[in-house]
Amino acid sequence: MDPRMSHQSALLDDASSTLAQLQRSLAQSGVAVPSLDALARIALSLLDRPGDAVLGQICRRDGAESAFCLALETHRLQEGARGSLRQAGAGWPQVLAEGVKVALRASQSLQFGVSTPFAPYWPLELQDLGDAAPLALWTAGDASLLTSDGKVTIIGGRTGSVYGRGRAVELAAELARRGHVIVTPASTGTDLDVVSAALAAGGRVIALTAGGLDRPDAASAEALRAIVDAGGAIATEVPPTARTTQPRLLARCRLLAAVSPQLLVLEAGIHSPAVAAARMAGDLGRDVAALSGANGAWSAGSQLLVDELTARRVSGAGALLQR
Repeated sequence: MDPRMSHQSALLDDASSTLAQLQRSLAQSGVAVPSLDALARIALSLLDRPGDAVLGQICRRDGAESAFCLALETHRLQEGARGSLRQAGAGWPQVLAEGVKVALRASQSLQFGVSTPFAPYWPLELQDLGDAAPLALWTAGDASLLTSDGKVTIIGGRTGSVYGRGRAVELAAELARRGHVIVTPASTGTDLDVVSAALAAGGRVIALTAGGLDRPDAASAEALRAIVDAGGAIATEVPPTARTTQPRLLARCRLLAAVSPQLLVLEAGIHSPAVAAARMAGDLGRDVAALSGANGAWSAGSQLLVDELTARRVSGAGALLQR
């Protein structure tokens, strides 16, 4: 046998053994045990590399266990990481396995779900992200909403004009009354106005967060609870205990871009993540729209999207739904 093939086979056996041991340990501790594929994806999500196309390609081509195998070997080759772990008295696989246990125990205790591409409630729209698709999604509330028809993503900004925030409320309420599921970052400012308006109109909302479900930002914690209480859902690609960071906020843009067939930008500055998400949505073939009537610094990014033909101008829900 080719020595390289023998080495790869030994690595895969090692990775599979690590995952099987983890399965047994979880079962013994009373934690619901996922499949090997799901367990490998959960372990990989702890590496904090959302959108990693290399891991994604291996998951798609060879399976999540092979990607986990690559992760094990990569860390073994990083001398600095190995040394620091040796000083801590633990091998990297054991450290990772303990992280998986903590995340799954927290999920079970707090009634969070974990969805993977082979689970019933996986949004098929995420397949369009190709190798940059998330490895897994952690969910709270009604996860079935993720696969519902009629989703519309609405993104605002941290701040907005009186006009923009007023139109945001009107649009969200009208879409909710028409039966559409509103997808939102539910972060701050106009996004929270959208959540409140949609819920007040009896609608359902999906919040895509950039941190762990048990670590909501102070500004959005109340809104997230209201979403779940009203039959909505929260989803994130990072495991429990993970806090919101700038890289995670940027990585979330691709999920906001992909998960719905339509994306509406309310008011956004030039450097707003909403602009990045809209461009990604356009590249994915989604229908991208920007709120008309807004002007000035509040909506310079929205105007840019229109000028570069990424987005069309709309003034209301009716215009948005006419494609």
